[in-house]
Amino acid sequence: MYGWVGKILKVDLTNKTITEEPTFPKYERFIGGAGIGYKVMWDEVPPETGPFDPENRIVFATGPLVGTEAPGATRTLVISKSPQVYEDRAPGKSLTTRSAFGGPFGPELKFAGYDAVVIYGKSAEPVYLWIHDGQAEIKDASHLWGLDAFETTDKIKEELGDIAVQVATTGQAGENLSRIACIISRGHGDHGAGQGGFGAVMGSKKLKAIAVRGTRGIAAINIAKPKEFSDACGEAYHLLTQMAGNPRAVSWLPGADPNVASHFWHWQRQDIGKLCDPELIAKYRVGRTGCCPLSCYDEYKVPGVGSGSGAAMCIQYTYAFVGKRGVEDFLAKDLGDRYCIDMYEMYLMVPWLMGLFQRGIITEEDTGIPFSAYPGEEFVSALFHSIAFREGFGDTLAEGTVRAAKKLGVLDALHKEELAQFLPIPAEFIIAWSSYGGHGFSGHYDPRNWIVDGLLWAVHHRDPHDSMHNYIGLSYWSNLPIELQRAIAKEIYGSEEAVHSIGEPRYCQAEAQAAAIVQQRSCIKDAMTLCDWCWPMLVSPYEDRTPPFIGDTSLESKLFSSATGIEMTEAELNKAGERIHNLMRAVMVREMGTRDMRHDHDVLPDHFFDHPCPTTQSPPVDREKFDALLGMYYELSGWDEDGLPTRSKLEELDLGDVADELEKLGLLGKEAK
Repeated sequence: MYGWVGKILKVDLTNKTITEEPTFPKYERFIGGAGIGYKVMWDEVPPETGPFDPENRIVFATGPLVGTEAPGATRTLVISKSPQVYEDRAPGKSLTTRSAFGGPFGPELKFAGYDAVVIYGKSAEPVYLWIHDGQAEIKDASHLWGLDAFETTDKIKEELGDIAVQVATTGQAGENLSRIACIISRGHGDHGAGQGGFGAVMGSKKLKAIAVRGTRGIAAINIAKPKEFSDACGEAYHLLTQMAGNPRAVSWLPGADPNVASHFWHWQRQDIGKLCDPELIAKYRVGRTGCCPLSCYDEYKVPGVGSGSGAAMCIQYTYAFVGKRGVEDFLAKDLGDRYCIDMYEMYLMVPWLMGLFQRGIITEEDTGIPFSAYPGEEFVSALFHSIAFREGFGDTLAEGTVRAAKKLGVLDALHKEELAQFLPIPAEFIIAWSSYGGHGFSGHYDPRNWIVDGLLWAVHHRDPHDSMHNYIGLSYWSNLPIELQRAIAKEIYGSEEAVHSIGEPRYCQAEAQAAAIVQQRSCIKDAMTLCDWCWPMLVSPYEDRTPPFIGDTSLESKLFSSATGIEMTEAELNKAGERIHNLMRAVMVREMGTRDMRHDHDVLPDHFFDHPCPTTQSPPVDREKFDALLGMYYELSGWDEDGLPTRSKLEELDLGDVADELEKLGLLGKEAK
């Protein structure tokens, strides 16, 4: 076998049994990563299963490129029923979603002999899973329960006597079943599967951590066509850039020539950290690290707080935007990672809380949180501690912003309000934020600025920008003139009208087509499994290409074909992405249990329709035109007018069994007449 290592580990924590399953032929159509995870959820998890039920699965899955020379091929996908997802029109439903983390854990899992791990059941006592060289065992973790993620990682490595062991763990927030608890894995950066609440799923199963080690290293993975694969990797490294970076991008360092720094020095061309928190960078940054030549993680040593690393993007600099730059920003990141609290949730929660406090809806006496100390260290420490340990008002906040708002009786206001007025910096500096985004998550970019983003948000099961940055990369982060964006969009999405200037949507079929393509490519990326900040390569740093600065979206198919020996064109790979996307949709439809996905799920919060965007003053989304655009998206996707996949589309994608199940449940889409 080439690319894959051929085995999936299955762990029953209730009965303490471990078995293996071959990756092929069952999962071949779904490639890996999210494809494997969603296939497991469709086959093995009934729709009524809750996230904390023993029957729920949590899947850690890699793709065929992980552990190879391909840049950005280090991702581990995590798929499970999510404690964090919240559907306003179906609050009792439990939906499956996905998250991901980078670093050495994924490659090490494959070096140890497994493409994925599927965990179910519930242990009576704390345990951790130890996977090494084709073997696995369930070990006692009573001595680890109560430790934070960093302490747990250090203790496991010490206990196993091998500093090369890679660990994915949850902290106190996960142990205490906070719905916003994440999973942390340290190594060339502090990596986290942030959104989804999967740390709490681990906590519910009394699974403290997974430790992996494969002493064969890269020898565990075979490449079908080494010369072709090496050539494709070489071209990928040549075009590699972070978030559509090019000499015109705002994060590009002045004077950096992409031709000089094109191989393994990519990190010297961009410095997004300086845009996010220049004070922290200037005083406390001691280096850069990462799992590919982009080195997107800044390393710090902050006296009195500690040392660690954070991604040079908004996720790990959250408090710089909602609180204070400098030491306080790093403290929030450090506590979030140690306790395992989703930092992007704090992007919404902090301004929401400050708004409630300023309006007298909550008080320090009622909550025990020192709001008057905001944005200082006392406030940060008290807030994070209360959430992680569910102490006092922290027990409410540990449910996440949306459920906390519901408990306080202010959920309707959250849907309607803009929170930019409660931020410490001018709104125009936070383009990647948009108050409440929907489905239980903080807003991430704004449909009023980019209407394609509205489609992605409406039909997804979480914040889509864990794996769908490529459109925003072209339309914002590239900073290319709109004429160049349109030339690239014509090649990638089939029409110049697929992109528009900020706040000037057309509500046209080209935009719906762009959303469909973005989702197909997202599924490919999460199946291969590749980094969202550099794949697919829509934009390159080179002006001498045609059109200028375009990348090469065929590289994934070239890498896949040469690595696995399974020849697949770009169009065929896109079809595989469409298959995975339709399987995801089928899982969601089955879990929602409604024939009216259009109105019961595929919606946006009211504030996007009622107010201009506070960051750009873009006009509100036109409700009627957006509904028509959603219909165009459904038609292009092969779904019916209510957003249900049809038999003809599912059978076209070799998902006839999925169509049969949906039909049995009365949830199969109507065929177009």
